[in-house]
Amino acid sequence: MHPVSKKNPVELEEQQRLGRLLRQYRNRQNLTLNQIADALGAPILLVQRLERGEALLTVPRLLKLAEAFHMDPVDMLREFSPHPLEVRESSLTFHDLTDEERRLLEAWHRINDRVQKRNLLDLMERMKD
Repeated sequence: MHPVSKKNPVELEEQQRLGRLLRQYRNRQNLTLNQIADALGAPILLVQRLERGEALLTVPRLLKLAEAFHMDPVDMLREFSPHPLEVRESSLTFHDLTDEERRLLEAWHRINDRVQKRNLLDLMERMKD
């Protein structure tokens, strides 16, 4: 689990706001902490920490939560964002992706090294030509 920096009040406030939003989604769907923990493959303590804004929400967890809430992750982020997100009607949604594309996206977000990400992106750009 990644703790939220207590030194950055803006980050902490945003994380707490996101936690409140996650709790709202869970309550709207009448889901229990146990059900969300099962969907995440994580302990209930993590779900509680996410909802209190004490743990950072990773992209793989966001994708799993979106699935559990029967929502598109873009819609979740749009609701969270204080600024309207521009989404063109022709843009793809998470549900439009194939399983292979979703796996690729999840794998991308597990890479922590920026150089590795840049090299992978360069390789993929060369492959399309």
